[in-house]
Amino acid sequence: IQPQVQIQKAQDLAAAGLIDDIIHLKNQKAYVFASPKDSIIKPPSSDKLVEFLQAFLDPQNIKFENKFESAHGFLTLDYGASCNLGFLPWLLKCNHDQAGEILKTFYNLPMPRATAIGKNLFGFDQSEFGNAQTPLYKNGWIYIPDSCQKGERCSLHMALHGCQMNPDFIQAQFAEHSGFNEWAEGNHLVVVYPQSAKLGTQNPYGCWDWFGFTGPDFVTRQGPQMKALKSMIDRLQGN
Repeated sequence: IQPQVQIQKAQDLAAAGLIDDIIHLKNQKAYVFASPKDSIIKPPSSDKLVEFLQAFLDPQNIKFENKFESAHGFLTLDYGASCNLGFLPWLLKCNHDQAGEILKTFYNLPMPRATAIGKNLFGFDQSEFGNAQTPLYKNGWIYIPDSCQKGERCSLHMALHGCQMNPDFIQAQFAEHSGFNEWAEGNHLVVVYPQSAKLGTQNPYGCWDWFGFTGPDFVTRQGPQMKALKSMIDRLQGN
């Protein structure tokens, strides 16, 4: 990975109108996690990602967490596989609230972590947002706090799972146990959990498309999964 090449590519795509104008990134925030013990995504890869982000974001708006030692996965306080070993469900019991760190990076959360309410996690049909080539699993999940169901104004967070974390591998565990819902309940925050799907030998692990299995436009606004996710956001916002 060469950050300067990717930076130029982003600039070229923006100039061609294939992605939004990168000037909109200037005041955005980013959270990057990299464990020095991760044997799958090596720390230098995350260093290069931060270098890429620094070309477009204010460096003060980038939270780079790279000291916590864990295996590859999504860190939780008390749910999942061993923190040092890592495996399915790729949620790691590390006594570390990664969902909280992510949300606090992006939002002003006036209330502390609370107890999630099981009945506030709903399944939804994803078929209207794509087709076999998108691809999406048949259903996703959405957590809607009591306050939001009563009509109060709420923010929206979209949480994307990792590879081998869709229902074929871990059922609803990411939506139920990642930790986002506990923060959402008291902070007027709706969390939607879209689910990618396996696609033959092109995407056997149900990853989201970060490597081009849906076609060469996967990284642009015309990418099948990009369009699907945007459609979900538009639907939730009433657009």
